[in-house]
Amino acid sequence: MKRRITAIVLSLVIFITAAVVPAQAVTKDDALLRDSGVPEDATPTYTTEQFLQTMNAINKFTDILTGRAFIPTTEIKLTVDETITGYCDTVLESSGLDIVGLLGAFKKMNYPIEQITTITRLDTAAIRESLIERSYEIRDAGQPGLAYFLFMFGVYISTIEACDVCAVPTDEANVDEVVLFVRFTDGTACEMHPSIWINSETGECYSKNGKGIVNTGFNYNLKKVMVYAPMYCWMRDFGFTVLYDINCYIFPMWNYITRRFHFNYDDRQWMIQIWKGNYLITNGGEVGIYNRSKYAVGTYYNTVSDEERMVMSLRVSHGDEVFVDIEPTLHWWVNGFQMNKYMYEPSKMLLESTIEFPNETMRDAFTKAVDREYHHDVTYTVDGLNVSLVW
Repeated sequence: MKRRITAIVLSLVIFITAAVVPAQAVTKDDALLRDSGVPEDATPTYTTEQFLQTMNAINKFTDILTGRAFIPTTEIKLTVDETITGYCDTVLESSGLDIVGLLGAFKKMNYPIEQITTITRLDTAAIRESLIERSYEIRDAGQPGLAYFLFMFGVYISTIEACDVCAVPTDEANVDEVVLFVRFTDGTACEMHPSIWINSETGECYSKNGKGIVNTGFNYNLKKVMVYAPMYCWMRDFGFTVLYDINCYIFPMWNYITRRFHFNYDDRQWMIQIWKGNYLITNGGEVGIYNRSKYAVGTYYNTVSDEERMVMSLRVSHGDEVFVDIEPTLHWWVNGFQMNKYMYEPSKMLLESTIEFPNETMRDAFTKAVDREYHHDVTYTVDGLNVSLVW
């Protein structure tokens, strides 16, 4: 029951986020797109410049209505070192996402609390140090999400004057840690460690706690320009419900198609689901494994346990362009989302995945489920315990 409730809450979060964040700029004039060099079956990604223009338009609108901008206009003095700038330039060249530009547009967002602390004359530096110290204790106790919240709240109550973003070398070869050196208007300063490490040789951007960078649930590979979820991301605790997909279908933040294969095995209900399409400014796909009690009803499924994971591969492409190519790996949810300057029609993308089943009984139950799927657009071949899907 607890997981079902959290799944509903997560659905609401997806709904609200998708309602306010546009995914891509879509031009209806196909001839104009082709003349501008846009590939067939593609539309340009919603750019950083367009996003900032949208935010400025919202600011002007709310300023007229309320006399106050939706996003404050007071800028933080931001500097980004040469190493981080180089990493960000790689992303910009491949996808059009200007990370430095977005960071530079970051404003002071703590105006309400700043007014409270000024009136009450709170010692913001002391409160911040106490919250940060407590966040470290909670982090070491195995609660990274709550620890990160306390840390950020401690920073929030103190007005940031300037921030330096740096890549600091570590004892590991080719590995830098991203560190923020923050100065506050109360004259104090602190270091912020957002849990991001970058391997310059492999291109991996990751968190050492296995929860994804900045506890987002996702890592990033600079060389592949690809976002992906690690094994123990927080999403694993939320299982799956059809509400997730319904929310994503309603708004243009995501534009994907999916197929679900339901079957019974080992006295339980199982579901293997596949997705392909556009996710924000990425093209990619997913393969997930879920199960639940044989008596369960509704659409909620649990993610499988470590013992129930299977070796899976994933390849997503459009013509000769390959977005995602993940070698066989033991997982419950193999996925990849490549940043790109163009979004391609999901139905024109090709998803290929090979799943290794533990035995013939489960393998055959799954293939029968694929045969029953009413779209009949997913084909497969069988090689021993391996089932290779083509969609």
